[in-house]
Amino acid sequence: LVAADAPNYVLARLRTMLEDQSYEGLVAAQQAMRERSDRLKAVRAAHKPLLVIVGEHDAFAPPPLAKAVADAAADAQLEVIAGVGHTTPLESAGQVARLLTGFWQRTGPDPR
Repeated sequence: LVAADAPNYVLARLRTMLEDQSYEGLVAAQQAMRERSDRLKAVRAAHKPLLVIVGEHDAFAPPPLAKAVADAAADAQLEVIAGVGHTTPLESAGQVARLLTGFWQRTGPDPR
């Protein structure tokens, strides 16, 4: 879930998040993700600005997958954050916050 050199505070927070979930809840979440339909269809149909943020070392939704999502959108901004894994907001909160702020400044906070 995290980059190999993730700081201890990230590992501790992730552990707490996982421990706070029930076994049944974790299993249900995994099953729902496995069974969901093609998300690219929804991205293509949205016709809304899209910010795609991915960690360079994300093994669950790797950068090539994030690029495919961004490429499917009419107006997308793809950002690959160096040195982090799947838990990008935990591993690089400041950079994610800056990217979101810039995106909202460009699109407005609610681009309906």
